[in-house]
Amino acid sequence: MTSSHLFSPHVRDRAQQILGSRRTALIAYAVIAALLGYVVNRAMSPGALTHDSFHQLAQAEGRIGYDDWHPVIMSAGWRLLIQATGDYGTLVTAQIGFATVCAWLTCWYLYDRSTSFRIGLLGLTVLAAPHTANLIGVIWKDTQMGLTYYAGAVLLLIASRHSRSAWVWGLAAIPFFVYGTLVRKNAVVALVPLLIWLSIILFQDARVRGWIRRRILRAASCTLAVFGLFAGLLLGGGAAVDAATKPAHNSQFTQVMLDDLVFAVPQSAIDSSSAPQHLKDKIRDARQICTDKGAVWDVYWACWGAGANGHFTEIADKEEVIVLWKETLPHYLPRYVDYRAETFARFLFTSKLQFPGISDEGREHGVEWDSPRLHQAMHYYVVDFGVTQLPWLYHAWFWLAGSTLLGLALIRRWRRHIAELSLVASAWIYLMSYIPVVPAQDYRYSYWPALAVTLTVLVLLARNWRGILLRFGRRS
Repeated sequence: MTSSHLFSPHVRDRAQQILGSRRTALIAYAVIAALLGYVVNRAMSPGALTHDSFHQLAQAEGRIGYDDWHPVIMSAGWRLLIQATGDYGTLVTAQIGFATVCAWLTCWYLYDRSTSFRIGLLGLTVLAAPHTANLIGVIWKDTQMGLTYYAGAVLLLIASRHSRSAWVWGLAAIPFFVYGTLVRKNAVVALVPLLIWLSIILFQDARVRGWIRRRILRAASCTLAVFGLFAGLLLGGGAAVDAATKPAHNSQFTQVMLDDLVFAVPQSAIDSSSAPQHLKDKIRDARQICTDKGAVWDVYWACWGAGANGHFTEIADKEEVIVLWKETLPHYLPRYVDYRAETFARFLFTSKLQFPGISDEGREHGVEWDSPRLHQAMHYYVVDFGVTQLPWLYHAWFWLAGSTLLGLALIRRWRRHIAELSLVASAWIYLMSYIPVVPAQDYRYSYWPALAVTLTVLVLLARNWRGILLRFGRRS
């Protein structure tokens, strides 16, 4: 059969008959997604845990008290799962199950947009692509932030296709955005474009516009109303979690200041400052340790030792470090810019922790894969195929370049591409926000941008599928 016959109306109609109704397609997507999710869960259960994850597990199991070094809401939720099931591995099952639902919703949207069963199958990417499936079995706040933002974005995409119920889908996205921001607070900058997109969706409904004008903000814009709603939920949710768990506060921002003081401020300036002598000596010692190790960031973990009460606690000289940073850094801004340019470049062009496994700490805790051979198969796929053959998928520069190029290509027709522009803007802002604070080149810091840009490409493909078929058919 020739290519022209493949795209003839008769063949397309016959294909639609074979695929059946929309309901049949959605059921097929659900079955395929569930099977794929089951395989991934078997391969990753009871979950990949790093040092950070074990600290949260200790809180979840009640062995130590809560602290805000990692998101308290995530540790508290994990505790509820452990209490309900008696198994700490339930969290990774819930995490992969959530990703499975996200995949199904994506399939639904892509099918609805393109009317093509094949295009709808691309919604399984989050479960199947080596650069997205690699982290859904890792217990990290970055994973949960990325997946919940992804879920919220897909709900907004569905809202954009169903005008009558758009406000329902739009409001349903808000809890996911709130949770994602509570587990990764610096992600709030990435939320700005998504909230603008949400406000546009919500206030296309005349009923919502009228209610807002009559009851809340008569003269304010709809965008301000949405931002205010989200801020209230975020602050209220955070306060409620703190009140319920009473976590210790660790002032993590001082870690960033330590990096700046050790790597951007000369020791002579530290010595001539008003800081106490023991802090000067501590910085000098840390500087030497970092030099010996070849470390260029993350002083707290690489060179400092520990906090006042051990690891995952704030440093003993928090206030003195803050004062010293304010006193010295403004006089060495060129050195600071040079230092942050070096760390950001390292973050962009190098990568690690693309597929965490069982660490030595995990072996000490007796962690073993439920299905070692299936996990090894996934390792071959993610590492030997993905990381080795497609390394650019795991580097921040690729997602920064992708979001930039897509944004520039779509900006002229922004009215038609609000969804795509919101996603790539969120990815771009999130990556750029790491310039002054990046502590490592971990792939997890690029996970949300990778999800956002990948979803954008899928949306564009679904939107233009018919045109692509027509062009291909004509050329054939």
